[in-house]
Amino acid sequence: MPSGLSDQVIHTTSNNNSISPLALNYLYVNEQKISRSLICPICFDPLVHPQTHIQCENSFCNRCISKLKHCPFCQTSIVNNDELKNANHVLRNILDELQVDILLPKKKEIRKFFNISGSM
Repeated sequence: MPSGLSDQVIHTTSNNNSISPLALNYLYVNEQKISRSLICPICFDPLVHPQTHIQCENSFCNRCISKLKHCPFCQTSIVNNDELKNANHVLRNILDELQVDILLPKKKEIRKFFNISGSM
């Protein structure tokens, strides 16, 4: 790994099979210091568009939980979106404040200032 990148891990994100060039070109800064409560237990990346299961109150990336028919924690059925709710605003705000390095063009940003989901 090139020097200076040891604290960073490259992540790719996609939404509806369309991948944004920006989504392929960012790194979370100091990812090992990101709280485990901000990590999706399905994809093991920081939560993107987090949804909370109403039965067990665990949060997941929308793209991850929408692919499943049962909650991986409580095993209850997820038949429709009524069993999920948007994660609370505090969690979403904390996620939005994660610092990322944008590789092309090279600059540092806060996550909320660019679209990481791949949709334009």
